[in-house]
Amino acid sequence: MGKQGVRIVELQPAAWYAVQGKTVFPLESEDLLRLLDNKDVTLDVFDSAPLYARAMAAGGWGSSIVWDGKLAAYLLDASASKYNLSELIISYRADAAFTCEKWPDAGALADLFAKMKAEITALDEDSLYNDIEFPLAQVLADMTRIGILVDKEGIEKFGVKMRSELEDVLTRIHMETGSASFNPTAPSSWARCSSTPWACPTAKRPSAAVYRRRDAGSLRDYPLVEDILQYRAYQKLNSTYVEGLLKVIAEDGRIHTRFNQTEARTGRLSSDNPNLQNIPIRTELGSQLRAYFVARPGCVLVDADYSQIELRILAHVTGDEHMQQAFLTGEDIHRSTAAKIYGLPLEQVTPRLRSSAKASTSASCTARALTASRRTSA
Repeated sequence: MGKQGVRIVELQPAAWYAVQGKTVFPLESEDLLRLLDNKDVTLDVFDSAPLYARAMAAGGWGSSIVWDGKLAAYLLDASASKYNLSELIISYRADAAFTCEKWPDAGALADLFAKMKAEITALDEDSLYNDIEFPLAQVLADMTRIGILVDKEGIEKFGVKMRSELEDVLTRIHMETGSASFNPTAPSSWARCSSTPWACPTAKRPSAAVYRRRDAGSLRDYPLVEDILQYRAYQKLNSTYVEGLLKVIAEDGRIHTRFNQTEARTGRLSSDNPNLQNIPIRTELGSQLRAYFVARPGCVLVDADYSQIELRILAHVTGDEHMQQAFLTGEDIHRSTAAKIYGLPLEQVTPRLRSSAKASTSASCTARALTASRRTSA
């Protein structure tokens, strides 16, 4: 506890406020910044991310923040769809020490936070919260502040290439359909296209099942279908990634995506504005787009993660000898599975076959894990 005691800071739609004892302090921007890096104050807050952002934008670090109620709520119930103070106060039956008409949640904050801290301790999750989740919030805020450098000129040139490809594919589609008005992104176009063998010109709208079954092998036999799928893929690359990324490049030449610690129900991180976690990689053009995320001169980008951690856990839980052996010998588990499924040598397994085997492996192991869980419960 700092010399001035613990203060609780909360974000409201239009204003910040702090609570100390039974007193509520409305905070102007300058007041807030003075609190965030005040060595005489410790702050229990609700949602530290925007507070760290404020502090770092002003050259501070948010060093006064010592606890985050939103992170605690997420840790205690990661399946919740949202973390709203008013709802948490009701859920935890937090008692209000005082009433405040302007900020009705203020009086119950202290009891709410105390009950959440007690529950984390009761669940033996203090180390998880204090050593991992809470410090990570500051790291993520700093990552957002720093951003990632991009090759803007390269993305612009890539966009020119995409638009050229789109025009070429659309020209082929119009020739194949015999209709210059055919819109490959609109299902209704199928009903007007009498040259396609599955068209239904008398229907008000075509069968959505036909149009949406993008991976149906029989439909891919038609050049038109392949061209439409290619057009849609190129259009998504151009509109979502090329045009979308160019809009959010800041003056420093970087993209400052926001990392979310309390959004994904799986416990993983997510990002938005923009979402940098879904930059495509499965296609050649998608992989090219990733090359425009670059390091500053003299530095390199390092990509590291746990190698197939979920499958390693599943291999242990299910006792699958093939999976365990593949991991022990350092094989690519999905390539190894594909080789067994299709009866091919490892070196003849293509990326598409590997991807197919990956889906099969996950589904199979999930089923086995459920079976093992039932046996354990029994």
